[in-house]
Amino acid sequence: MGGPCGKVAVTDMRRVVIGLVLLFGSYDATALAASGSAVTQEEIRSWVTLWQKRLNLEQWELDVRIVRQSELGMDRYGDAWWEWGHKAHIRVGRYEDQLNLWKASPAAARYRVQHVVVHELLHLVIGDLYDNGSGRGNAWLNQYPVVNQQVNAIVEAMTHMLMDRRTPGGAPVARYVRREIESGPWKPAPEVKARVMLRLVRAMNAANEDDILALLEVPVR
Repeated sequence: MGGPCGKVAVTDMRRVVIGLVLLFGSYDATALAASGSAVTQEEIRSWVTLWQKRLNLEQWELDVRIVRQSELGMDRYGDAWWEWGHKAHIRVGRYEDQLNLWKASPAAARYRVQHVVVHELLHLVIGDLYDNGSGRGNAWLNQYPVVNQQVNAIVEAMTHMLMDRRTPGGAPVARYVRREIESGPWKPAPEVKARVMLRLVRAMNAANEDDILALLEVPVR
């Protein structure tokens, strides 16, 4: 996915909805080699737990639900909103709807579901770059839809990096993350930018380490 890819709908002054719209691009062949079996609520919970740990979001209270496409609308695969106080709500479109409505292959449908999970969790990480803890992020994104599109594009780039375990052109991870973060519509304090960048780089390292353990048939920590 690339370019404008998000929507914002503020339901009150304490939360913001960010949707992952239907503009998925090509998928990495390795990622698509996964089993094509149906995705269960338990499996989604396991993905949430795994990526929550990788992204250092364990302080967040997360409510994640599988929903029908009719609940999301026909312009997105999933969405998220959060309340200031480390409480977030994520909705993920059903695997079955990926197959039946969007004619995705079983493997591609599984990839998309996990992709949505990672994308929405990344919003919680990136949100630190434009919110000062007082709810500024909500009003800011609601007031500037173009800014929301830019935020979503950066989140989507980070999602592809983490899901596919690679950067465009094989760029060093730290350099790529820095370039993406510095292209954003924000001016965070240096320590905030450093914290977010470290989370992203460490998440990439953790994902690669888990892949190695899986190849060696060692249980993921």
